[in-house]
Amino acid sequence: MPRLPPETIDLILNFISWDDEVSAAATLHRCALAGRDLLSLAQDHLYRSIHLTKSYSSSVLLSRTLHANFELAQVIKVLSVNVNLIFTRSLATASRGAFDDSATDSGMDVSTPTVLPFHLMTKLHTLKLLGEASTDELDEDEFIWHIISRLPRLEHLECKSIMFTYWYQLTSLPFISSSPDAFPVTDEGLPRLKTLKFEECRFPSHLFQEALIRWLRPSMEVLQNLQTPSPDTCDWWTFISSASTHLRSLTIPVRDRWPNRMNLHPNSELRSQFPNYHAYVANIVAQCSYLRALHIKHEHSVWDVRVSSPALLEALCSVLARDPAPFPTLADFTLTIPIDVWDGEYARMMPFAPDLRARFIDSFLDRNRFPHFCRVTFYLWAERWNGKVWTSEMDWEECHSDLVVKTWRTAFAAFESPGVTLDVSVHLEPV
Repeated sequence: MPRLPPETIDLILNFISWDDEVSAAATLHRCALAGRDLLSLAQDHLYRSIHLTKSYSSSVLLSRTLHANFELAQVIKVLSVNVNLIFTRSLATASRGAFDDSATDSGMDVSTPTVLPFHLMTKLHTLKLLGEASTDELDEDEFIWHIISRLPRLEHLECKSIMFTYWYQLTSLPFISSSPDAFPVTDEGLPRLKTLKFEECRFPSHLFQEALIRWLRPSMEVLQNLQTPSPDTCDWWTFISSASTHLRSLTIPVRDRWPNRMNLHPNSELRSQFPNYHAYVANIVAQCSYLRALHIKHEHSVWDVRVSSPALLEALCSVLARDPAPFPTLADFTLTIPIDVWDGEYARMMPFAPDLRARFIDSFLDRNRFPHFCRVTFYLWAERWNGKVWTSEMDWEECHSDLVVKTWRTAFAAFESPGVTLDVSVHLEPV
């Protein structure tokens, strides 16, 4: 029988649509059973990108399969997995009482820190760890030493909706200590990491943040896209400053007040150099000379009546006015800020004075300084503080959302010029 070249078979398999993952996987499975010519290529398509979000038994089955066939583990390029499906009955999990009988029934070694054999996925370049809302917890010790340390070829790491917990009471675990020196530091780290994103994640322990940053230092020469967690320590700003010349995309959350660890030294030289925390952050961002996209997220407690959004924009305008321009290749700027909308009061819908808005607009529309700038986006989230509670969130959206968008579009109408796009959206929760 005549045979098609492998390249042609690969092109044919590429036509299988992944709009329906179940149907596509079933089709590729049938292809793999059709003959030897299709087996290897169909497996490549099946295992190239894996998504495990709900079924723990799927994680166990995948682990068995990869242990039985090491070559399949090397096919995996992209892995998206819920953190609840990664660990089973490791020391940390067992100490928390989170036993899973299915692990014992499956015949797995309960002393194995992770269900999935990350050490076999030698060609994995994208790892996405997902949580459900903000309830999923990932132990830092397991995160670094049983996942990241196994993937030296990793290029993209994304964590979403995960609470990183620091278990001080588990003193029997390795690396658990009150000192950051308890975390081993190697020269390997993640030398190929290009993208690092923490979305809606929380790090209660500054010790773990310090250890993670030390682990990431070998990545500074290649890191291009960075989204940091809440900046509870100054270490992330030091890291951004060190990696500044290579960053192309940066997403950072900022707060109105100096982080607690900086507050321990109110007379420090660092704090005396800047009028507020926003000015300090803007100065760090200005060092990222080759940024193409910048997203600043203004984190604000809904119980704090003081909102310093004007101070944030003032600090940014001061940086934009520097000569030479701080990031001449910038094309996309996004600002997420809280607004207090009540009974349609204009002053609360638009916290920025006309002169401040004019400075901001004129800075970005100066084509001599920012020739590539083409998009500005405002994500506005409505605060509910001072005891104000909407009777109906849907009614509020219908009544006020359009008015807010219209107000902001009018205030920044100058951005709707040829070659520039203005986007405004309103949300009931922080974006």
